[in-house]
Amino acid sequence: MKRYFLLLSLLILSSVSTIQSQWVRLGGLTSNNIQSVISFNNKLFANLNLGGLYVSTDNGATWNNITQVNAANGWALGSSGNNIFAGSLNQGIHTSTDAGATWTQTLSGEAVTSFLIANNKVYAGATGTP
Repeated sequence: MKRYFLLLSLLILSSVSTIQSQWVRLGGLTSNNIQSVISFNNKLFANLNLGGLYVSTDNGATWNNITQVNAANGWALGSSGNNIFAGSLNQGIHTSTDAGATWTQTLSGEAVTSFLIANNKVYAGATGTP
């Protein structure tokens, strides 16, 4: 019985170390405050608290700031169909309908911290407001 327990323990430990070894730190983003990351249309988008919205077209090796979105306190990201949504703590929601090429502020004055896409609707969670 002890032998089986030891063998089982070794198998579990080796599985955990294998899973952990698959994580790779990506460069390019200098902020430690990454709040949300999504993949959309072969691009990665990252929303940074105290950093803004960034896009990567090379699987995270390099990142470019999306300067059209003036939201220093980026928080949430979501997508539905052809639309990408970026929520922030100071600028509400910015929406892109062309895979991130252009952005429009679609809600202002709210502190948006999360998105839920369900039943063909987009729900935004906000702090500080009912």
